[in-house]
Amino acid sequence: MKFIIATLLEFVENTALVLPFVAATWFWAQHSRGKSILCMMSGALVGSLTIRLLEPLVIGEVETIGVTLVNIASIALLELIIIPYLGANASWSNTKTDWLIGGLAGGGLALAQSLAEAEPLGIGDIVHIIALGAGSALVLTSVRSLKGKSLRHALEWSLLIVLVMTLAISLLDYTWVLFQ
Repeated sequence: MKFIIATLLEFVENTALVLPFVAATWFWAQHSRGKSILCMMSGALVGSLTIRLLEPLVIGEVETIGVTLVNIASIALLELIIIPYLGANASWSNTKTDWLIGGLAGGGLALAQSLAEAEPLGIGDIVHIIALGAGSALVLTSVRSLKGKSLRHALEWSLLIVLVMTLAISLLDYTWVLFQ
C-alpha cells in the first residue's frame, strides 16, 4: 500500500512539473515567448513547492529550504535551456539527442538535489539520479512530438507521459517502500 501511495504522490509531483513544461514548449513553438517563460518560471516554482509539500509523505522527512531553492533554480535554468533546444530546427536537435540531454538534465537535477542535502552520496542518491535521468529522457522525447499539436491535445497526452514517467521513477526510487 505504501508503494501505491508513494507512486500516486510522485504522479502529482510530476504533473506539477511536466504540464507547465509541455505548455511552455508549446507556447515557444507558437513564438509566444512571454507565455512560454511564464509557464517555465511558474512551473519551476509550483512544481518545486509541490515536491516540498508531498515528499515528506513519501520519505518521512521535510527537505531543507536549500533543496527547495536548488529545485526552483535548477528546474527554471534547465527549462530555459531545454525549451529553445526543443524548438531548434537543426539536425542536432532530434530524438536521439533528446535521450542524451534529457538523461543528463534529469540526472544533473537529481545530483544537485543530493548535493544540496549536504550529506554524502549514497546508493539511494545514485538510484534517484538514474531514475530521474531516465524519466526526463522519456519526457523530452515525448514532448518533442507534442509541440505541433493543439495545446489541449498536448496537455492531455502529457498526462500519459507523466504516468509512464512516474511508474519508471517509482519502480526505481520507491521499491524500498515495498520491503517496509
